[in-house]
Amino acid sequence: MRERDLAEEEAVRLRNVVRRQRKELKSRMVEVEREESERKRVVNERANARYKQVMLEAYDQQCDEATKIFVEYQKQLHQYVSQAKDIRRLITDNAADSIGEIHLHNEKEAVYIMVKGSKSSDDVIFIETS
Repeated sequence: MRERDLAEEEAVRLRNVVRRQRKELKSRMVEVEREESERKRVVNERANARYKQVMLEAYDQQCDEATKIFVEYQKQLHQYVSQAKDIRRLITDNAADSIGEIHLHNEKEAVYIMVKGSKSSDDVIFIETS
């Protein structure tokens, strides 16, 4: 009888040990799952951050290129405005029915020919002859 009681006590003790180990294992599995989830989140954040960084760098490069193009267009526009002012000045200085040639001092050394009709209502035509 004593052996039987000892065997029952040992069985209860072992069941409790197994239950405790199962609980510990479940909690450890939950912890590992949580750690893995956190690791994946960090990896995704890094990937997203890298993607955003690459996109920002590409956007900055496009902005720099657009700025260069805009500056070049602005220079050309300034040259055209200066040329138009020079031509208007020449028109007002010359007689009404004249044909003149203007040599402008810019990078291209462009030559413009002004042609005006005989009537005051005719349009003035400028022809670039580079």
